[in-house]
Amino acid sequence: MNKYTLIFRDENIERKYQNQKQYGQNIIIGGLGLSFILRCIMKLVNLDWLNFGINLGVVFLLCFLRINRKSNHFYKRISLIIANCGLSMFVFIYESPSNLLYSHLRGANSALTSLIIVLTGEFPEAVFQIVFIQLTKLILIILKSSEKEYEVLLGNVLIMVLLIYYLYFHHKAIRSQYLLTLVEQKWENVLENIIENQSYFIMNFIQDTYQFNILSQHNCEQYFMDQDYKQFLRQSYIEKQNLEDYLFKQIKNNFYNNSCKSSVIFVKNSISLFKLKYSIYFTTQPTILILFENIQKTQNKNINILYKKINMYNRLLLLSINQISIEKQLCLKLKHYLQLEHVMFQIEKGIYAMKIIKLTKFLMKFNQLSILNNNQSIKDLKITTLPNILTALLFIIQDFSNPIKNNEQKVQNQILVSYQYVSENQVVLIFQGKFQVQQIQFLIDMYRLQFFLILHQFDIYQDKIIKIALKQRVQIPFIKNLEQ
Repeated sequence: MNKYTLIFRDENIERKYQNQKQYGQNIIIGGLGLSFILRCIMKLVNLDWLNFGINLGVVFLLCFLRINRKSNHFYKRISLIIANCGLSMFVFIYESPSNLLYSHLRGANSALTSLIIVLTGEFPEAVFQIVFIQLTKLILIILKSSEKEYEVLLGNVLIMVLLIYYLYFHHKAIRSQYLLTLVEQKWENVLENIIENQSYFIMNFIQDTYQFNILSQHNCEQYFMDQDYKQFLRQSYIEKQNLEDYLFKQIKNNFYNNSCKSSVIFVKNSISLFKLKYSIYFTTQPTILILFENIQKTQNKNINILYKKINMYNRLLLLSINQISIEKQLCLKLKHYLQLEHVMFQIEKGIYAMKIIKLTKFLMKFNQLSILNNNQSIKDLKITTLPNILTALLFIIQDFSNPIKNNEQKVQNQILVSYQYVSENQVVLIFQGKFQVQQIQFLIDMYRLQFFLILHQFDIYQDKIIKIALKQRVQIPFIKNLEQ
């Protein structure tokens, strides 16, 4: 947009802007036409043929502009400028009623009509009309009047300057609002190019009805599950409130603070737990973009892993049948795998129960774990956690470890566990053994979202040490009841 003329530099945007102003211009032209038809009738009744002819000519001009909608916008605006300047001068010079009160009223009507025409045009045209009309009147008064009222003359100049100053910011605000509207309308096109392979939906917030209205959506069927977006918002929960109420509060709390609000949240509904990102863009109507993480690849990976595990269980069962001498060991290993699969199934389904547990007593349930610093304070240590996720984590560490030989060349399956650090926020555990790093890291990465509900940190040092930092107290917003 040009700094001085306020004309858009892009010709296409300027043309669209002028097109959307046509309706207002046509209303002004129609109103002026009706006014001048009445003036023609009155002049005809009074047999004032000169004024009748002038007013009739203006009527024909306005009718032509009103009927010919395909006429160029430039010529239509030029015609309005000529009509405004000409009529203002005509009223000022030729029409002088004998009644002084009617003279004031006629002047007020002429000024308001002129102002309406000025407001329908653009800023450069408005400046020209104001300067031409006011300066022409000023010069005529100075030339024809024998008395000089300087306060009136200076007031005329001051009003002209103030009106131009106001119109500059008036037109600038209108054009800036139009640009903002164009930006809002281009959201969907921009998003389709940027995140075409992801799932998202866009909606705005209608303040009059206090409701959300969806604008567009892409690949959301797997999350909506035959529901519409309103049901999805009302049946998805975060921090003990549904997603709809949560977004209401975010809009209310941030409406006057900033122009954009963005965040990442974890949401749970009756189907699953998932992560979404949202951005609220505060304009004339708050617009909300909700972006889902792409889960398609994860689902395919889980299917492939399931097939591999089925084949592995099949081989273990065959070995346990054919090799009677090691049947007990293989069955024990198979049992561990089945236990792991059971808790992993619960995690995938989002089945969580938060409990307060004695950590040492919980660790002693795993027969391959051997606790080193088992003093009384450690024995009584309690944490608030999700036991099924912690169980899955310990099963992974236990089952994907290799037997090692001690100094006497005896094979041992024990994993040494020690408490490295205990604070109000976290408990750091050290596992020492010989671990299958790739398998453990693969499963941790696959279920990273779930495991880091209870973890601050997870590190593997070569294949001999695993260091985990457990949260002392897990806080999950969508779990309402704390089970003891």
